[in-house]
Amino acid sequence: MAYQKKKTGSKQEIAYQSIKRAILNNEYEPDAMLIEGVLCEQLGFSKTPVREALRRLASENYVQYIPEKGTFVSKMEMDDFIQIFDVREALEGMAAKICALRKDKALVDKLEITFNQIYIDLIDGNSVLNIKDDLEFHHLIIEGSRNKNLINFSRSLMDQINRYASTTYNDPDRLKLSFNEHREILDAITSGDPELSEKKLREHIRSVKEYQIKRHYLSF
Repeated sequence: MAYQKKKTGSKQEIAYQSIKRAILNNEYEPDAMLIEGVLCEQLGFSKTPVREALRRLASENYVQYIPEKGTFVSKMEMDDFIQIFDVREALEGMAAKICALRKDKALVDKLEITFNQIYIDLIDGNSVLNIKDDLEFHHLIIEGSRNKNLINFSRSLMDQINRYASTTYNDPDRLKLSFNEHREILDAITSGDPELSEKKLREHIRSVKEYQIKRHYLSF
């Protein structure tokens, strides 16, 4: 694993951000053991900043310390996952509704550009960029609401959600379905229909939730 050090920030913050990024990118999968000495060697730091970073990650439920065994990447339980996606559905549905009501042409133009890029990614078979642009599409809608509380609450969910988004890289059928669902969301916002915009965004989030539940919790 290659860690990128920043020139600014404390060693503890750099360690925290580096390990967290690796977890979110699934470089460390759920239940993987994190060995303090190995992390110190990779980061080029002493034990203190790495240990503090792990404690902070544990307080945020990214890792779990088990006495006499070690520190492991946390696995999100199905109830936690469902609750996060239920909140996401409500928040992003509200954001889509607000965007439709605002009728912001600049926002619609940005959504159209991002949607077109998703299409190019799909045609090119570039699933990594597809996921990136997919998340950007949602980010634009959230930011487009201009509701500070909604934006802040949504940001707190996105890190955990991104851990699952990356698992769809190798599923072209899911990527195609998401593309079609984004088209419906964009059409509704563009037409200025707040109820339909909220409905289509909520349907999309439920579709993603059901897919991830089957993939991660109901697979045998």
